[in-house]
Amino acid sequence: MKKRIIFVGMNNKEGRQPLCSSTRSGKLIDKVIAALGPGYECVKTNLYDIDTWPEKIYFPHDWVIRSNYLEKGGTIVGLGESVHNVFHRYGYRFVKVAHPATRSGGITHSTYIERAVKRIKEFRHEQD
Repeated sequence: MKKRIIFVGMNNKEGRQPLCSSTRSGKLIDKVIAALGPGYECVKTNLYDIDTWPEKIYFPHDWVIRSNYLEKGGTIVGLGESVHNVFHRYGYRFVKVAHPATRSGGITHSTYIERAVKRIKEFRHEQD
């Protein structure tokens, strides 16, 4: 059975799906997904199903429905500090990964991918 991984950004780019493969962030997340390998079912979501940054940051309970989190479970991968803060505030266990658009310290794409995959697999190992 494949392990379910749910990548979570903040909000959509105008007219696009969450973490859309046509965006720089979406392309990098696609590379993380490819590096995870075939044993994972990966889902790309955003906390907010809107095209602009939310005015107020809270836990959007419709995210649980949109991601099928209650029905299918999975490992949440929070992308970026704002997403981390929301999941932490509401008591969810999740993997903290920097948002791909804010790769700090000038790290390369390959380093970002390696670090993200390592964190996800280590977290999954703790859960099994």
